[in-house]
Amino acid sequence: PSEICDLSELEALTMSLNRLRRLPTNIDRLQNLKYLDLSYNGFDTLPQNIGNLENLEVLNLSYNILKELPDSIVHLENLRVLDLRKNLLKTLPREISRMKKLRELNLRGNPISKRAKTMIKTRLPYCEIKF
Repeated sequence: PSEICDLSELEALTMSLNRLRRLPTNIDRLQNLKYLDLSYNGFDTLPQNIGNLENLEVLNLSYNILKELPDSIVHLENLRVLDLRKNLLKTLPREISRMKKLRELNLRGNPISKRAKTMIKTRLPYCEIKF
């Protein structure tokens, strides 16, 4: 429900296992959010404004059906952990190198090509990446 975005002081939000398919369009109003768990839902896309959650440190999008991430995801410059296990991702946005604080990236269970894996490793040299 979009009313959840009125909780402007919210720092952690878990919405896993809810059969959700879309995020509220005003998700970017949660400016104090540091932890967001959207795992085990039915997301096939994310809104561009997810990149406006500038204080986000942990984002769990595992076990969804995402085929791509919005380019704006690279604006999550405070993100330390990004869990993308078991989606349908073939690659990540080219500007992924902007995510300098990212230390853990889980991509297991995605159909990522060897070429894309090489690109990701090169652009995130200080990140532990699991393929």
